[in-house]
Amino acid sequence: MGRNSMQIKKIHISNFGKLHEMQMDFSEGLNVINGENGWGKSTLAAFLKAMLYGMDVTTKRSLLENERRRYKPWQGGAYGGSMEFEANGKSYRMERFFGTKEREDKFALYDLTTGLPSTDYSEHLGDELFHIDRAAWERTCYLGQLNLGVAVNDSLNARLTHVEEESGDMQNYEQAVRLLEDRMKYFRKTGNRGQIAKLRDDQRVVREDQMILMNRMKELENERTAHIEQKRQEQFAHEKTEQLEKTGRKLQERNIQKNEQEQYLQLKQRADATEAVLQKANVALAQYETVPADETLLDLLRSQIYELRTTIEKREAAAQQKERSEASVRSQQEVLEECQELVAGRKQGLAGAFGTAAAGAVFVLLSKTVANAEIFSSEKASMLAGAATLVFGALLIIGSFLKALRETGKWGKQGRELHKVKVALENYEEQAEQDAEVYEELDQTMKELRHRLTETFQTSEDATPEELEACWQQERKRSQEYQQLKAECESRRNASRDAKEICQSYLNDHPKAAEPLPEMEIISQEELERRLQQNREAEKAIQQETGRIESRIRMLEEETVRLPELEEQDAALTAQIEDAVRTCDRLEQTLGFLETAKDQLLSRYLDRLKEGTEDYLSELVPEWEPSVAMDVNLKMKVQQEGSLRDTECFSTGWQDLFRLAERFALVDAICDADQPTVVLDDPFVNLDPKKYKNARKILEKLGEKRQLIYFSCRE
Repeated sequence: MGRNSMQIKKIHISNFGKLHEMQMDFSEGLNVINGENGWGKSTLAAFLKAMLYGMDVTTKRSLLENERRRYKPWQGGAYGGSMEFEANGKSYRMERFFGTKEREDKFALYDLTTGLPSTDYSEHLGDELFHIDRAAWERTCYLGQLNLGVAVNDSLNARLTHVEEESGDMQNYEQAVRLLEDRMKYFRKTGNRGQIAKLRDDQRVVREDQMILMNRMKELENERTAHIEQKRQEQFAHEKTEQLEKTGRKLQERNIQKNEQEQYLQLKQRADATEAVLQKANVALAQYETVPADETLLDLLRSQIYELRTTIEKREAAAQQKERSEASVRSQQEVLEECQELVAGRKQGLAGAFGTAAAGAVFVLLSKTVANAEIFSSEKASMLAGAATLVFGALLIIGSFLKALRETGKWGKQGRELHKVKVALENYEEQAEQDAEVYEELDQTMKELRHRLTETFQTSEDATPEELEACWQQERKRSQEYQQLKAECESRRNASRDAKEICQSYLNDHPKAAEPLPEMEIISQEELERRLQQNREAEKAIQQETGRIESRIRMLEEETVRLPELEEQDAALTAQIEDAVRTCDRLEQTLGFLETAKDQLLSRYLDRLKEGTEDYLSELVPEWEPSVAMDVNLKMKVQQEGSLRDTECFSTGWQDLFRLAERFALVDAICDADQPTVVLDDPFVNLDPKKYKNARKILEKLGEKRQLIYFSCRE
């Protein structure tokens, strides 16, 4: 073994994937572990990798790309185990247990000599022992069935060129890496081109090969296809049943809407009819150019007509009284003139007039009072009585005056008697003025009343009270008709409003009543039930057939025990694609300004790797003659028939030979000082017996220098 070799002595698996409470010892050199397909060889190899490097950190949820989820214990329990190993002359026991997330992982290291915890190594055990990271170890010391390809990463490049030991070279290397990382983000956005597309094509080829290996699953796929079709038919039948049920509900809703619509139509027709009657009444009401007088005004007008009639009668009486007063004044003036003549002695035989003058004056005053009292009560009788009284009073005054002259014989008293006659004349004149004022007032009142009434009734100014009464009767009739029509309009308006409110209230409670009926197929309830029953029976038959297919699928799935291994192979290809993307981005961006640095790095290991690869190819295939070429990505090409050809041009078996030879040479290149454990997960599956035998010889030879753990399904 090498001076700094590391050797795994024993492992104990608590729970890891399908493996449970498993313990295994290892020795120096080559350890061969045989097992049938499905035994768990790949899972055991993954456990060794997890013990050395822990679980790969990823946010992907696919089982193929997320080891933490893929190897979660099937039976539950503690997720992980322990590993005893020797390194640098000391023995250790390391424990790792994994949680759902990285922060839940637990790591412990014990010195087996003292039994105490050790700090010689941390949870980065693989990096510290082998001086390469997880990805570099997978590319060199971990050989899987579908993971034999070689790709360079930063850790592997540094290990091959020994830049971790030379500070100057390390500085150049770190500068190159820094420049690479600065450019990776930009060029990752350019899309899937170049080497990435090629690797993805390789992945498609591998998956096509995988489909070839899954011939046993052909029947299963057919059943799954049939199952999908059955589920589609089942879904179709279910949807059809739901559609028929929905149609039934819609028909019920449509019938309800139809009834609501008919009820709403009746209410609307009633409201429209009420509105039409209202409009007709409004038209009749609008024909009135002027609004007729109301009852209050009619009562006032009728009282004014009565007042006019009374005023006219009083005016006629006042006119007669006025004429009598004027006649009395004229008569009294004549008496005064005669009395003056008697006093002057110009007439004889009038001596007795003074005796009765006073009585005559009193009688005249009485007649005036009676006449004034009768103006507003009696008519013709009072007129005759007043006239007789005036004549009689005048005669009495004259007679009284003559009698006084005769009895006294004294002409000295005639002055006083004459004065009485003058006073009586003044009284007559005053009464005549009062009668004239009464007449004027009545005449003015009559004119004002007549003017107001004739203006109201639109008649001539000389209309009589009887004519005005006839106009009043006509206006009263018109007013009654108007009020009746107005009341009818109000009643119709209220009825129309109530009908509209009822209609609107019904519409608010049943909004679909005003909407058109939906267009749909109208079928009877019996026909609907018949279709539903028929469809349910068909759906039940489809479900029974679906159940039969599902039972068949479950039975076939139990036979496809190799599916997890195929998924692991696909996951390995996915990891290669991710590595290729990173490598492609790095090389494409640094090709121009790091060409010299790359040439210097190439000169340190490419020739050695090329020679080592050719040596191992010669051991695997003794008759091997062509030479090989490598680029900085460790991409191998084979010199044959005068040109360099990609290894993909050869068969799968030859491709594995090329990759195995390159891997063995790569292990020699990085393990010249430190000797990490090499894990082989059945990488010779595609080799024929002869080449397989040669490969086993190489393993035995390599086992003389380092520990190898080889998982195989061959005896």
